[in-house]
Amino acid sequence: MIQLSKIVQEMEIIEGISMYVHRPSSTLVQHFEEAALEDQFTAEEIAELEKDNPVSQGLKNAPEDYLAFPSKYDIHEYRIMENFCNTVANDRVKEALLSSIRGSGAFRRFRNILDQANQTDKWYHFRDRAFYEIAAEWCIEHDILYTDDRPAPKRTKKKLPPQKIFKDWTLNAQKNSDQNFDFLTSLKLKTEDRVDQVVIHIHNEAVEKIDCTTCGNCCKKMKPELEAVDIKNIADFLKISTNQVQQDYLVFNEKEKSHEFNTLPCPFLGTDNFCSIYEARPAACRDFPNTDESGFASRRFMHHDNTLFCPITYYVVERMKEHFQ
Repeated sequence: MIQLSKIVQEMEIIEGISMYVHRPSSTLVQHFEEAALEDQFTAEEIAELEKDNPVSQGLKNAPEDYLAFPSKYDIHEYRIMENFCNTVANDRVKEALLSSIRGSGAFRRFRNILDQANQTDKWYHFRDRAFYEIAAEWCIEHDILYTDDRPAPKRTKKKLPPQKIFKDWTLNAQKNSDQNFDFLTSLKLKTEDRVDQVVIHIHNEAVEKIDCTTCGNCCKKMKPELEAVDIKNIADFLKISTNQVQQDYLVFNEKEKSHEFNTLPCPFLGTDNFCSIYEARPAACRDFPNTDESGFASRRFMHHDNTLFCPITYYVVERMKEHFQ
């Protein structure tokens, strides 16, 4: 029998490679299509390779023994994407996702919105479940015996509603400011590796619970420092010159000796709290709020300041206090 997980692993469409089930042996085999070999081999070399390849010979002499895997038309990932969009509880995020999958470049836009809304993991779990269903239905349709070894659904802890997290941050970030600074300073006395081990777990918990696009405070009240490479990336993305980027969107901060955006909120922040240059956003924006980077305890000033602007940083620090105090 064939494990469903083996079929699902091979369902990613790879140009130039075809997957088959060899019915007599109930094994999965792959075959390189001739067109994929033409750039590397001559016609004579390809013919020689085909002659020595048992799969090629099997497809030629006993094609009934080989069953081709589901094609992209069977999988129809666009429909899976649309179905996922309709499961999203946040109406604003749902509409942004549904809008992203229309027209050319849909997959790129879709993944950008997923990333911004902290929905990427949920999407891949949803897609995997859909792939398992497709694989099981395909096996049944073609009388393929299979073992249903799909992963059991993850058990999740009861989460604090996002509105309560935001309310706690709004009411207590400033009030707890001095206490949080003292706590962050005390982490210098802890083993660095142990601090980092704990904080990465809490960071992952925080980004799972908190949707950055419901806040956008960092883009509304903070100005990242832009390096030359950041300016070039934005220029390339917008298809304008770096001089035009500096003229239209940036100002030079004499104190910091670096460029920053010329307005608050950020000129690229939309009314829906999505970033219009997300793929080309500055490194400082990509890394923020930096709570998943090693050496957490060595950046107490930065983390303390960020608790006042970012609910994720505040949540991480409060949960760290529960763990270490």
